[in-house]
Amino acid sequence: MNMRLKTLIACGAVWSVSMLPAVFAAEPSLELSTLSAEVQALKARQLAIQADLREIRELLAGSRQQPARSDTDEPAPESEPTTPPGPANGADSAAVLEQLEEMRKKLAVYEKRDEAARQARLPVRDIDFTLDVSDDPFKGPADARLTLVEFTDYQCPYCARHKKTVMPEILKNYVDTGKIRYVLRDFPLAFHANAAKAHEAAHCASEQDKYWEMHEVLFTNQKALQLENLPKYAETAGVADMAAFESCLDSGRYADRGKQSLKEGSEAGVSGTPSFLLGVAATDGSGTVKATKFIRGAQNYNVFEDTIKKLLAPDQG
Repeated sequence: MNMRLKTLIACGAVWSVSMLPAVFAAEPSLELSTLSAEVQALKARQLAIQADLREIRELLAGSRQQPARSDTDEPAPESEPTTPPGPANGADSAAVLEQLEEMRKKLAVYEKRDEAARQARLPVRDIDFTLDVSDDPFKGPADARLTLVEFTDYQCPYCARHKKTVMPEILKNYVDTGKIRYVLRDFPLAFHANAAKAHEAAHCASEQDKYWEMHEVLFTNQKALQLENLPKYAETAGVADMAAFESCLDSGRYADRGKQSLKEGSEAGVSGTPSFLLGVAATDGSGTVKATKFIRGAQNYNVFEDTIKKLLAPDQG
């Protein structure tokens, strides 16, 4: 094996051991936000690895084509020292190539993870998800071409901010004008102890056509949503038959609804509240929506407006 090949193999060993970022051995829970800088450095390293790898392969191919020397051959010039080929050298070369290949595989996983984290941080991203909203509370015309589905939590302060500052603008400009339907979905977060029961209370109020009134009262009192307070909020919302309301609340018949909404929302990529899916409603009366846009968090009104306008454009029909 010539000196250049030995040097490259030695360098390959250094690349494969000392320059492999510790992130590959880290736990999956490592904060992805710390990885972006490292992936750029690793990409540069990979280019150097690939160049050395090509040269190693070329040198190995050339070595295989050279005839073996015999005792009668003229000795090589002193300026070109040689190393007799043997099993150990071949094994070293194969080991380096295997290490480099393993690094490329890890880099691909690393880049995929980094891209997924980048996408998750975008305020708006493309999705392809179909959900049935036929039994969900909504505002606006049932036959509107577009449907905006909000996943909300009654104890979430960002949800309250959206409801107070952005939702009224959406209702005025797009729902009241018949352009979109606005649907609400339960997404009670696990660390909000009173949210799940508050969502049940809203649906119990809906049995007496007071869902939106209860929705308003619950957000107004989101810091005091203990179970014992829910009946008086129902009275404030205008629920007439309190016995029926309390029976509904005690029965827990809407608990599974919240769990199913959590499951379906998670499948769509919802991990926090508020989150929104925007898409085209089916025209066959099935109540399904083919969501193509995911809006993350309590964004400003212009984010919703821009996204809605794009889907309402004639070339999107």
